[in-house]
Parts: sequence; structure tokens; C-alpha cells
Amino acid sequence: MRRDRLLPFNQLLHLIRRQYGIRLHIATLYRWRGRGIRGQKMSAVRIGGRWFSSLADVLKMSEVSGETPVRLEHTNQSQVRRQLQQEFGL
Repeated sequence: MRRDRLLPFNQLLHLIRRQYGIRLHIATLYRWRGRGIRGQKMSAVRIGGRWFSSLADVLKMSEVSGETPVRLEHTNQSQVRRQLQQEFGL
């Protein structure tokens, strides 16, 4: 999937949870769009009453907030644990 494709906030949440293992609440996306964090606001556009943004914008805000995204390549819990141990020494 292209990172600059616009998706509704609820679809972005599911995509981020599935691919990166980051669990965000929808209110977080609205807060990042409105108030922002550390002087930066997430770019978003309202189309037909729904808010849309891109995966790249959400991941950028996630990094600004201190959440480092990790793409999970495996769904098996032991494989995920091994991947995290290799990448972060956990």
C-alpha cells in the first residue's frame, strides 16, 4: 500500500495495528489533527463529513509522540518475540 494514499481515520487505526502493532485510539488522531503535539499538527482533510489522512502522516506523528513504529513481519507470538529480541535486544 502506498503511504501517501488518503484513508479514513478508522481504517488507518486498523492498518497501523495490523502492520506495526501500535494501538491508537481514534481520539488520538483527532487530537493530533486539532491541537497537535510538540508544535506539529497532523495533516488531514475532511471529505463528506469524514476525516482522512495518510499512513505516512500518522507514522510521522507517532514518531513525534515517542512511539517508534515496528513493522511486525510474523503473526506467531514466539516469532514476534524473536524479532523484537533481534531488533531491540529485549
